[in-house]
Amino acid sequence: MNSPQAAARLIALAVLADGHLSTSELGLLERMNAANRLGLTREQFNEVVRLLSEDLMTSSYAVWGSTCQIDKEALRSVMAEVTDPILQQTTLELCVAVIRADFHSADSEENLVNTLAEHWRLVNPGSHFS
Repeated sequence: MNSPQAAARLIALAVLADGHLSTSELGLLERMNAANRLGLTREQFNEVVRLLSEDLMTSSYAVWGSTCQIDKEALRSVMAEVTDPILQQTTLELCVAVIRADFHSADSEENLVNTLAEHWRLVNPGSHFS
């Protein structure tokens, strides 16, 4: 519960939500010192992204196409691992930044951020993209 890895998994989902592992998104996370903000080394954060990517590609709960959509139950399970309000806010902030990094947001990316915000009751859903 409230592990840096749990938060990193959600951020990795944001990185992968449009179906691409974008260097602009990863570069932004590096510039924002995301790993350190979560209490991870850069290598640990990259390992979380790699493992999640592999898991999503081999699992039955992800639907891959032009976007990656994780099953709602699996997403709820990951979201439930982050209960600390400060960690939730940091995670959401990093997810929003990732999604904006390439100046285009896919529906799957917006849906992920809005789901996080609603689940954690942090902000009005949809306000990140208006």
